[in-house]
Amino acid sequence: MSTLLLRAALVGFAAVTAAPALAAPVLSFEYTGSGQVVSPTGQVTVGGRLTNTGDTALYAAQTSFNFLLPTHAYDNYSWISGAFPKGPSTFIDLDPGESVDWTITILGTWPYPLPKGSPVPEGEYFLEVNTLKITYTAWDAITGPTGPQYAMSAAPSRFTWTVVAQTASVPAPGALLLLAGALIGMAGLRRRR
Repeated sequence: MSTLLLRAALVGFAAVTAAPALAAPVLSFEYTGSGQVVSPTGQVTVGGRLTNTGDTALYAAQTSFNFLLPTHAYDNYSWISGAFPKGPSTFIDLDPGESVDWTITILGTWPYPLPKGSPVPEGEYFLEVNTLKITYTAWDAITGPTGPQYAMSAAPSRFTWTVVAQTASVPAPGALLLLAGALIGMAGLRRRR
């Protein structure tokens, strides 16, 4: 009898451990447009891509959005007027494997305490992987946003950009030879007159 009970317990344990995981949407985020090179007064366009890597569709989900500038960029950049950071949309539908790309914000220079648009120091700037946080709540037509919540993952890498000073362009050597030849020719014509 005890052998029979032990077998039943083992079969029950195996059934519980072998049960498949519940299907759910999984939201993966990555930055797009990283690696821009801009002037000391240039703007930076920050893009994003949200992908449902789960095995279930995300349908009629409402967003809760948070965007923070990390310290390194905070002292020199802010979003420009009309480019308040945003998610891809207020409500979203994403089938498994489907993604949506969008412009999160456009950053402009604002080196505190100078006015907006003032030049910033040359160098590397970045947004951390967890600068952007979006949570989606499944929406119910009667009770509103009371369904399960799905938070997107942090980006796999930082969003980076480089500020470089604009240098005066140097003419090519061939252009200088052509100019010198033209000046010598003009001097020769003048001498003949």
